[in-house]
Amino acid sequence: MAKRINKIQEFLDEKDIDALLIKSKTVKKWMNTMTGSGCQVLITKEHGYLIVDGRYITEAKEKNMI
Repeated sequence: MAKRINKIQEFLDEKDIDALLIKSKTVKKWMNTMTGSGCQVLITKEHGYLIVDGRYITEAKEKNMI
């Protein structure tokens, strides 16, 4: 996932965008992260965050994503 985050962060820098919220199942799959509807990925120029609701906390911990 880190490799893909770096690509998105480069895009953010190029376009002078502060952050990107990813909700698309297709893009989350491309990033190799969780793809459920209760999971979103927030990428800023410095960090990447996995945002999950309570249904996905156990799964995220098992996959070492949080």
